Amino acid sequence: MRRIAGLAAALVVVAAAIALVAIIVPFAIADRIWMAMAQGAATATGTRIAAEGPVRLKLFPVPRLLASSVEIANTAGAPLVHVDRVRLDFGWTDLLAGRPRARRAELRHTRFLTLPQHPPADVELAGDGTGATVAASFEGGTLRSRVRGDASRIEIEAFTLVVGAYTTVGTGTMTRGDEPRLVVAFDRVDDGMASVGKGAVAAVWGSDGVVIERLMFQHANGGEAVFFGLATVDHGAVRLEGGLEGRLPTASGPAEGTARLAASLGAAVGRAELNDIELRTPESRLSGSLRGELTAEPSLAADLRLDRLRLGDGSSPPPGLLAALAAVPKAELRLRVGRIQWPGASAEGVVLDAVRQGPQVTIREVAARDVGGAPFHAQGRFALAAAEPQVSFENVTFRYATLSGKARGSVDMAGTVPRLRMAAALDGPLALDAVVPPLPPLPPAPMTRRAAAAAATAPRQTAATSGWSREQFAFPVLPPVVAEIHVTAPRLLWRGLRLDQADLNARLGDGAVVIDTLAGQLYGGRFELRGRASTRDANPTFIGSVTLAGGDLKAVLRDYAGVAEVAGSVDSSAELSATGGSPAELVAGLKGTVQVRCRGGTIEGFNLPGMSEGLKKLQRPTDLAEVFRLGLGGGRTPFSALDGAFRIERGIARTENLHLVARGGEVRTVGQVNLATWSLDMTHQFRLTEHPDLPPFGLKISGSMATPRRIFDFQDLQSQLVRRGRPPAR
Repeated sequence: MRRIAGLAAALVVVAAAIALVAIIVPFAIADRIWMAMAQGAATATGTRIAAEGPVRLKLFPVPRLLASSVEIANTAGAPLVHVDRVRLDFGWTDLLAGRPRARRAELRHTRFLTLPQHPPADVELAGDGTGATVAASFEGGTLRSRVRGDASRIEIEAFTLVVGAYTTVGTGTMTRGDEPRLVVAFDRVDDGMASVGKGAVAAVWGSDGVVIERLMFQHANGGEAVFFGLATVDHGAVRLEGGLEGRLPTASGPAEGTARLAASLGAAVGRAELNDIELRTPESRLSGSLRGELTAEPSLAADLRLDRLRLGDGSSPPPGLLAALAAVPKAELRLRVGRIQWPGASAEGVVLDAVRQGPQVTIREVAARDVGGAPFHAQGRFALAAAEPQVSFENVTFRYATLSGKARGSVDMAGTVPRLRMAAALDGPLALDAVVPPLPPLPPAPMTRRAAAAAATAPRQTAATSGWSREQFAFPVLPPVVAEIHVTAPRLLWRGLRLDQADLNARLGDGAVVIDTLAGQLYGGRFELRGRASTRDANPTFIGSVTLAGGDLKAVLRDYAGVAEVAGSVDSSAELSATGGSPAELVAGLKGTVQVRCRGGTIEGFNLPGMSEGLKKLQRPTDLAEVFRLGLGGGRTPFSALDGAFRIERGIARTENLHLVARGGEVRTVGQVNLATWSLDMTHQFRLTEHPDLPPFGLKISGSMATPRRIFDFQDLQSQLVRRGRPPAR
């Protein structure tokens, strides 16, 4: 019994001793082990490591050291990394031998104070005697790496960083010392489908911060960006100061640029400035500054100057500035361009001043010193689409040359060329002289009898070239845009023509202008035009229809045919088409139909009522000469109706049913007008309706319209009057 009692007492003592070791010893040596481990890691990485929370050592099931609220700082004491909890696993042999060496480490909720906006990461390290494997995970990405090292350096043999759709692989080296130096090569960066580029970074940890000797990225398209400067930690934010250099490939050659960067990146707010921007291309130079804030509602402010900007050449205008405005909910842009050029036109001294707040963009000013020889100025509100490169605008006031008004519409930049939809209401007249070529001048007007007689007796001279001009029209080059436009204006002016209350609906694109409707008041009547003009090919093509209701016939014939002897109210319609680049080609290829209906007018040059009255008073056949002189030697004939139609083919207008109804008579006309040679061959048959028993008499007009030949045919009428020997019955 005594032996059993002694053995039990010994067991109790041993159990107490073991319990004492398990409970007391960890508290006694945990701080010593932590200090040794932290000192070794600090020496290896050139940092300071301290645990602000409690440190504990657990012996079962394996020796394990736990530390909380661990902070890693540089040698100057500036914090770099904060870890909520650190776990270090040891082997029993190393711990009992007094040489604790962590075989596995876990760092939970690791926050990089130099990257305050980066999400916290969980890091695991596992050693195998030749190196260590590092695995880290964070929101949106992972990191896998293999490292090994000695007293002087740490080799990053390989790492793979995955962030979203992007994967980066590379290697690196960290040299230990008073100022540790890190060099990392990003051998390949891909987006899950193809390589997008590669890069490198070289940095030194010093007492003043991290000196970034070179942070470089080379894009697969040939572009390159390089940053160099200093990174420091100040009140929980990382400050970056340094320079930027870059090179971008463009269609005209490489663009090279420089800038100064100053940035502050905090946990909630980040700010960055790019000053002294200089971007040079073979064709232009961009300079200015950018300021931005990285917050829950990012903002951007830009003040830029561009020497020259070229648009067109088969591509859409660069959408970079619109994309920059669309990328942030708050933005200010001040852009000045010395010269913007597109095929056939240019603008000088362009200024754009815009502010965006949410989806709303206010154009404080868009102006140009010279666009097509006149200044331009506009302001208004614009809205940018969230998902597509589209701009809509409304209540935009503008002023260009003598034009001013308001506009609304949209511009879609998603296609190969911009698409414009716009409705504009002008305050004043719209002058088209600089946009639409003039009508070809008419050949010489007919001469009076006195002028023709003088010309016949004058000395003969070499005849000048006659007919329509063969000089090619100088059509304006259409801008590289697809457009649908609705314009209203009090007046539309073109080469002396005046269309009041003008209303235009037109489309532009693919080298053609389509006029869906152009309506208004012209020559005192209602005018409407529809048509299409294509000037892209060597032979421009024109096709369209025109109607005029209640117009002034005298004014129409004066302006379009050089005829001033006919007056009245006209309703007319035409369906016409032509191909050609000169007046001669257009007239020679003209075809279509023209319908004419005139009411309540007069014709100068003959007097049918007077001739009819003279025949009523005729006493003897010898008085016929005086009757014909009074009727056909001048005077005026009022008419109640003038109707007919012309069919035009290859520039020759033919009619078979032109009919004039006048007081005392009627005239029926058949024949043709050759517009290409400016000649005619017309036969007029006059019938005196107040003398139904008398036959008609004729008038044939032929030859040049400048000096036509007139041949009267009175034979049948004269023969019957002579046979009667008396005046016709009343």
